[in-house]
Amino acid sequence: MLKFENVSFAYAPDSIPALKDISFEIGPGESVAVMGGNGSGKTTLALIAAGLMQPSSGNVVLGGSDADRSGLVLQNPDNQIVSISIERELAFPLECRQWPPDSMRSAVDKSLQWTRFLDRRKSAPNELSGGEKQRLALASAMIAGPGILILDEPSSHLDSPGKASVDEALMETREKNRELVTLVITQSSSEALRFPRLIVLSEGAIVADGNPTDVFSDADSCRKWNIAIPDEILLDALPPVTRWRSSTQSDSVTAESVTSKALIEVCDLAFSWEGGNVVFDNLDFSVGGNRIIGMAARSGGGKTTLGYILSGLAAPASGRILWNGEDIATEDLLTKVSYLFQFPERQFFCSTVLDEVAFGLQQMALPESEIDKRVDEALALVGLTCDDYKLRSPYHLSGGEMRKVALALVIAMKRPLVIYDEPTAELDIASTESFKKTMSDIGKQGATQIIISHDTDFLFSICDDMILLNRGSVVYSGCKFGLLDSPDIFESCDIATPSIVKWSIKAGAAGFVRGNGIVSISHLVDHLKLTP
Repeated sequence: MLKFENVSFAYAPDSIPALKDISFEIGPGESVAVMGGNGSGKTTLALIAAGLMQPSSGNVVLGGSDADRSGLVLQNPDNQIVSISIERELAFPLECRQWPPDSMRSAVDKSLQWTRFLDRRKSAPNELSGGEKQRLALASAMIAGPGILILDEPSSHLDSPGKASVDEALMETREKNRELVTLVITQSSSEALRFPRLIVLSEGAIVADGNPTDVFSDADSCRKWNIAIPDEILLDALPPVTRWRSSTQSDSVTAESVTSKALIEVCDLAFSWEGGNVVFDNLDFSVGGNRIIGMAARSGGGKTTLGYILSGLAAPASGRILWNGEDIATEDLLTKVSYLFQFPERQFFCSTVLDEVAFGLQQMALPESEIDKRVDEALALVGLTCDDYKLRSPYHLSGGEMRKVALALVIAMKRPLVIYDEPTAELDIASTESFKKTMSDIGKQGATQIIISHDTDFLFSICDDMILLNRGSVVYSGCKFGLLDSPDIFESCDIATPSIVKWSIKAGAAGFVRGNGIVSISHLVDHLKLTP
């Protein structure tokens, strides 16, 4: 049992409270999802529930025979991984609880199996991708059979198989311990829909607590609270429509397929990390100028590595990279490409948000007036304009707010190529829509943009073109609407199929989607409302 009694919390005596008079109770065996906009208090609630912070006022009550055994997964797995190998990371919680060696080995082997790390048990965690680290942190939190399991955005960096593995592991853990209390923080409304109960936070207060379907049925309130309505509910509300089956506009959008001159070309590229497996071998593709390109692959599929290579942060073992048709050295890419890291705190080192955004510009020896102008413009574009944000440490922000600061960094630099690694992970719906608008504004300035993401719904909604990777090779590169003709390619690559692609195939509506440029389920709903 987990109970909050009139809990409030502020990070400083004179700051706005992160939580305001919160009260709720989660009974034995209950699973609850928590949603809310960025900065609404979700992570603060999780840290207090896990006992890592004490409330400023109010009480937290834990009940049950094993309530002292809590498992916590943080937004960034790097903040909790402490061991030198995968198997030792999994064994660490069991060692702390003095498990017998045989039981420990059995539990570790089982965790290695569901996390797909069985043949990499001796590997160092720092060799893993962001999604793989997330799986490891989850397994470590669940391995000892905690009485209370608290997960902060557990699937935000996971691929489709990874999310399925987490669901399966959670189900198995709950079957073993019928009294397990599970608290899952998420920005995914579809994920929240699978829970029997949903708590919504807004500005540090509980604004809804009940059945998710009932909560999502209030569209106006969801909009106010910065939470998305699940595609499943949007589709259920659609009236029967059959006109798309005879659409004659099936080819109007495909004419937009890549025709612009290539900004960057990759030719016969090969790469492997020192002492590791080959990531790429003979990789070939090109990226058109002034376009938005989505790049997807399963966890560990080389997306981030390729982003490092294209931005000059890693050098290929062999092959060529061309910039506007001419060979370019790795070190020269550093001056032409801005890179937004998967975990934004990795690129922070200044004491305030203001100094952080200004730092790169200062290295360019720009006039002070130009620096001030760019900083103000960048912070305004990401919605961090008030002095309270400018003067705060970037490390004291929520995960979503950190992403906004990192985005402001790349906006201010005004480079011709911008690469974003999982930019919308942990962002609420309003921030995601704001990010889309920012990308549009950057595109109008002539920049090419590459988005690395597991969120194929987001990629399909914003990108012109898509690149799909599988086992170190490009299996698709071209206009996103071309994927309507090959929908099975997503499943074959262990990549989630975009919801609008799934729907178009099920409804026999590929021509309708392509012809009308429909990019998401919400776009479909709006289109049908406006079209007689």
